[in-house]
Amino acid sequence: MSQFNKKVFTVDTKGAGVDTEVVVVKPKTVFTPTPEQEAAKDLAVQEDICKIQACSGSGKTSLLVYISSFIKKPSLYMTFNVTMAREAAEKFGDHVTCMTTHSLAHRKVGKGYSHKINRPQGRYVNVALTGNEVARFFRLPDFEINEDESISKNLLGLVIKDTVGCFEVSAEDSLQVEHIPYHHVKSFKDKYSDKGLDLRKLNKLIKRFALKLWEERTDKYSEVCCTHNTYLKLYQLSNPDLSKEYEVIYLDEAQDLNSVTRSIVLAQTDKCKVIFVGDKFQQIYAWNGSVNALQSIQCKSAPLSKSFRFGNKIAELATMILEGQMVVEGFEKI
Repeated sequence: MSQFNKKVFTVDTKGAGVDTEVVVVKPKTVFTPTPEQEAAKDLAVQEDICKIQACSGSGKTSLLVYISSFIKKPSLYMTFNVTMAREAAEKFGDHVTCMTTHSLAHRKVGKGYSHKINRPQGRYVNVALTGNEVARFFRLPDFEINEDESISKNLLGLVIKDTVGCFEVSAEDSLQVEHIPYHHVKSFKDKYSDKGLDLRKLNKLIKRFALKLWEERTDKYSEVCCTHNTYLKLYQLSNPDLSKEYEVIYLDEAQDLNSVTRSIVLAQTDKCKVIFVGDKFQQIYAWNGSVNALQSIQCKSAPLSKSFRFGNKIAELATMILEGQMVVEGFEKI
């Protein structure tokens, strides 16, 4: 493979599996670091674990490429976005492998579940992908509240499915009642608490069938479909040691890690150099169980407050909106 070609491995979680392709890499332009970028590079080189707080348009990928030129060791660039992984692969040197988090899990675990990701072609099979299907698969009855009211079996199926989904993106080793989504529990309380609802009994029932659904999802011989998060969770439960392949981990978009990915990465911090990068003010996946690692992880930090995406007027507005928590600097040529 020539010096301008490299492989990138990605898993499209909206599609049908692993995408392996050769990317033609163009010669890189000269990168001239700002004082902040130079300071961030020095921090990353010196520390075993650090984080870089980068505002929008501050050139964080270029910075990571710059950092990697000073750390010529087998490295892993991780992101949850397929497009970002592909674009990064065009910029990093050959000693850096670029992957999505699901790609990483797919290599070791997910490839054994490829036949369970998508609904089978041909005649209809109940693969327990929807709440209604979960209810039918386990032959659930309605859950009686009192003589006149009950929670429908289809709603129970949905809650069971969502409970497994919450467990799959969590850091815990076992599925518990606490993985029942709060909005479902609140809805039940609001609607039925004064009508005789036995919440403990309901939670116990949901947990029991959520465990059954998890078992079916992880059984390679079951017709029940799994999700990309199923094999990501199984990968985390296998306690992977990334230091066997990599000495450095660059974790992009760290403000939107889900708990299961955070757990995988934090387990490497005593074996690998780990560099977290992102923008704590741009967390957009909290609704999907993401954890803002830039706020929760305690380590030395470096800012990237100069944006090359907009001028000083917008920078002043951004600083005002952030209430001075970061003083954003615009690009003087815009």
